Amino acid sequence: MKTLKLQLFLCLLCLFILSKAQFNPGNLVVLQAGDGNSSLAGTGNPIVLREFNTMGQSTFSMTIPSTGNNAMVIRGNAVSEGYISRSADNFYIVFGAYMQALPNANTLNSTAASSIPRGIALVDVNGNVLVPATCSISSLASGDIRAATAANSLNVWSSSSSQGTSYFGSASAASNVQNSKSNLRAVNIFNNQLYISSQVASGTPADIGVYAVGNGTPNTSAQTVSTVINAGTGALPGQFYFNAAGNICYIADARSSSAGGIQKWVQSAGSWSLSYTLPTGINAVGAFGVVVDFSGTQAKVYATTAESSGNRLVAILDVGASSTATTLATASTSNTAFRGLAWSPLNYSCSPVSVITTSNNAPICSSQNLSLQVQATGSGPITYSWSGQGVFSSNTNSQVVVNHSASGVYTVNLTNACGTASAAIQVSINPSPSLIVNAASICAGGIATISASGANTYTWNNISNVTSFTASPSVTTIYTLNGTSSQGCVANTVTTAIIVVASPSLTVNTTSICAGNAASLTAQGCSTYTWANGAGNSPVLIVNPITTTQYTVTANASGCLNTVSVVATVIVNALPSPSITNAQKLFCKADMDAVLTATPMGGVFSGPFVSGNLFSPNAIGEYSVVYSYTNTNRCANSCKETFTVGACLGYSLQTKENNLLLFPNPAITSICVKHAGRVVSGVYIRDVFGKIVFEGRLDQEYTVLSIESLP
Repeated sequence: MKTLKLQLFLCLLCLFILSKAQFNPGNLVVLQAGDGNSSLAGTGNPIVLREFNTMGQSTFSMTIPSTGNNAMVIRGNAVSEGYISRSADNFYIVFGAYMQALPNANTLNSTAASSIPRGIALVDVNGNVLVPATCSISSLASGDIRAATAANSLNVWSSSSSQGTSYFGSASAASNVQNSKSNLRAVNIFNNQLYISSQVASGTPADIGVYAVGNGTPNTSAQTVSTVINAGTGALPGQFYFNAAGNICYIADARSSSAGGIQKWVQSAGSWSLSYTLPTGINAVGAFGVVVDFSGTQAKVYATTAESSGNRLVAILDVGASSTATTLATASTSNTAFRGLAWSPLNYSCSPVSVITTSNNAPICSSQNLSLQVQATGSGPITYSWSGQGVFSSNTNSQVVVNHSASGVYTVNLTNACGTASAAIQVSINPSPSLIVNAASICAGGIATISASGANTYTWNNISNVTSFTASPSVTTIYTLNGTSSQGCVANTVTTAIIVVASPSLTVNTTSICAGNAASLTAQGCSTYTWANGAGNSPVLIVNPITTTQYTVTANASGCLNTVSVVATVIVNALPSPSITNAQKLFCKADMDAVLTATPMGGVFSGPFVSGNLFSPNAIGEYSVVYSYTNTNRCANSCKETFTVGACLGYSLQTKENNLLLFPNPAITSICVKHAGRVVSGVYIRDVFGKIVFEGRLDQEYTVLSIESLP
């Protein structure tokens, strides 16, 4: 058994290349197709592993040999090759390639594996390259070698366009572990489970998404493939990245449309759903490779984009669908292209960080600084990232927090070159008391009560330590208060005052109104008011007297022993009594303008056919004329008179000396007599029998004779 393992191991460990520099754990490694010296082609280009820190600065670069017996190259013009991963033990960058030296005239993926073997490379932190002699299975058809992953240096897996998923390692003979899904993209191990991705649109359902191969990391053939995430029709999934809990997965979607980018999938109750797709910073540009830093509050996503040339390495802080991408680096020339993405390998001798203990100075008061400490082991340097309420002084193992206000959980994340750890610290913060104290105003000789609340015990600057007290200072006095809670937390100092004022000076206004209106009386100068006769205690009194009336208010200022009273007078002015004095109330339509008269003089006439003081009717009917008058006290009143306008058809007698008009004719209730010239000395009205039933004298030019009572 020992000899068999050694033979298998020798199959895998065929070549070491020692680089003079090394990778830096915590950085990003991009597989770059092409070194810039020749056009990207299907006959092969050099493979360059370029390292960037998370700010986009280039930190290390190494080119895999493309000449000699141990050459490895990639199809530079193929957007389906170049997926890489970091091994599950974190010590190697893993990728698949063609074991062919340049220059080469044959198209790599269409040449048989017997002529151009497909191989897997593992690169450690020092740039040493571990290359299998051959990782192809000669009994299977040729095709693209697209991706590779490893559990460690002894167990590796590959994915291709025709062979599905294959295993090479010490656990068993080389094996095609599954070929039910043969045309694959990326392959990787998360949480000790082997996963693959596919973009094939055939099958039911279509083979588009991420799938689990067998159970764990299988090394034998005929493994079952189960769907984990169905990325949806039209999607072009490439690399993918799961969190440690296995319930969040980011998938690089290479679609050149608005749907392309980084899909975020979340598992809930055993079901995966697409939350949103993060953009790559340029419209209609998808993504090829992806890795994620889950150590912070929000995930930090890194991806290589899918432009046909000049593609980019981008960073996205995932704060939701509106997140934006920042370009960290760009493929420098048209003869290079960024492909897969992985975290830099760790050092073999690195000891993962581990938390030993945490401590803090809680419980404390909110006004005090919170001290937090964490003790950890692991290879240095160790970085610390604290989170929680308040302002943190520095990212070290010992932390001082200020401006915190409530109890809660404080978290520290620790990272070194080969791992991460975290610890949660529950602290209790007691609030400082919030003091409440009243102020007072008194008259000289008065007494005030000052009371405090909000604390458990109180300390005054110039009196005994009590909750409340009474005082009668002769001058305005300031009092300073401190308080302490039952937990011993001290409140901020507050001050109050007893203001000593002179004896109250009560004033109230006197006003005048017109009869029927209301008056407002306002008392000022004191703090309490009482109006006589139960009128109320408000400083404002609304009254509506009929005649001039006096109102008495009694008042006092806070702390004063004596009261004062004043009398307010409301003068009630009578309304004027205007009257329209015109005797004539009946007019003919054809009459000339009638002059309107009224008392007192100086008012305003209004109504139909009224202009100024003239009444000029031109239509038959009854019309109301209003006379409005305002006197010197600004009190207003009005009166109204009704005038009748008739056609005035009747008997007309004209002589040289006399014009006489009688109307209406016939008449029922009254007869109007209008004449000009001499006075009519006598008027007689006879009934049908000739008997005189009315006899009178007319001494005016216009007279109305009532006949309603005549037989």
